[in-house]
Amino acid sequence: MQKSLLDIFINDLTLHCDKYLPYFPVYEHFFSGYRNTDLTFVEVGVQGGGSLEMWRKYFGNKARIIGMDIDPKVLERRAENVELFIGDQGDPEFWAEVLPKLGTVDVFLDDGSHQMKHQIDTMLTVWPKIRVGGVYMVEDTHTSYYMDWGNGLLHGHTFMEFSKRLVDIVNLNHWQGMITPETDFIMKNFGDIGSVSFHNSMVTFTKGQAKWLRPNPYPNPLG
Repeated sequence: MQKSLLDIFINDLTLHCDKYLPYFPVYEHFFSGYRNTDLTFVEVGVQGGGSLEMWRKYFGNKARIIGMDIDPKVLERRAENVELFIGDQGDPEFWAEVLPKLGTVDVFLDDGSHQMKHQIDTMLTVWPKIRVGGVYMVEDTHTSYYMDWGNGLLHGHTFMEFSKRLVDIVNLNHWQGMITPETDFIMKNFGDIGSVSFHNSMVTFTKGQAKWLRPNPYPNPLG
């Protein structure tokens, strides 16, 4: 019988890993079907290296496990049989260099800076690389509510508000009414979102088939 992810987290890691316990049922729900497959899994923000060790032990040896972090010291905390890229997720040049090396991604987990612009821009950048049926997950979204981070409940520029505005895309084929710069932007960039799920400090998106992608003449109106 395979160990649960929580069991691996508690008992089997040799490197430091800091994860919020309510995340684990969500991880299991979205990730369990990928165990012992040749998926490509990417995590931004790997700190002590233990999360990559955890994913390696959870997904198995067929998986390609990739980590990204701004701190070069993570290279000294490298789990076995993983790839690491060092760079700033807020730097477009970093993504321009790294994205071609990823190929198509099955699961992408953003546990990086937790800065609003970084979370939004990373999703805009990486979403086209996600495989149909794949998962894009952003954790520690509680920072959207932190006033000392310049955020707060219902503040329009936060990742949580951004995510709420993507919910309607699931029903895109039923939309009626005037197309605005905001809805046009959403259609062009995220017309293939299959589902949006909100959890405690976490938002998860799955990728479906494109319903309607339009040319986008507008700059990003979502912040």
